[in-house]
Amino acid sequence: MKILVLGGAGKIGSAVAWDLAGDKEIESIGIAARNDKSLEKMKSWIASDKLAVHILDIADASATRRLMEKYDVAVIALPERRSSYRTIEAAIDAGINAVDVLEEYHRRPDPYETENLEVPSGMSLDEYGESLHRRTMLQSLTEWVLLLASATLP
Repeated sequence: MKILVLGGAGKIGSAVAWDLAGDKEIESIGIAARNDKSLEKMKSWIASDKLAVHILDIADASATRRLMEKYDVAVIALPERRSSYRTIEAAIDAGINAVDVLEEYHRRPDPYETENLEVPSGMSLDEYGESLHRRTMLQSLTEWVLLLASATLP
């Protein structure tokens, strides 16, 4: 299995990538972030031949989708809602299953925690969340939310 970790240079994303590197069933792990120095630091720390680094700006939807198409599963470890929802949309477009480990994605977005979430014109928050869910189901994909209470680097 090939797994892409978005936000892979952060504390949670790098811990996920480190853990995945020790799994014999994982063929390759991509870590994506905007900062090449942070990515190289994580690559050195994880020290696995399975690892590939990708400089990526999540705001570039087509680049995000193209990168996701190279992997089987996406792990989203991004720190704010707008980026997480952009990434969920790209995952749906790429036809890839995704898990949000920081619980930024919600099927029904919380109106008090939108953090600059970009909702399509003419849609309510609930309608937007449901539209993403419907698109996911139509493609037989899964969008998971996994809440990690805490994670620390070894």
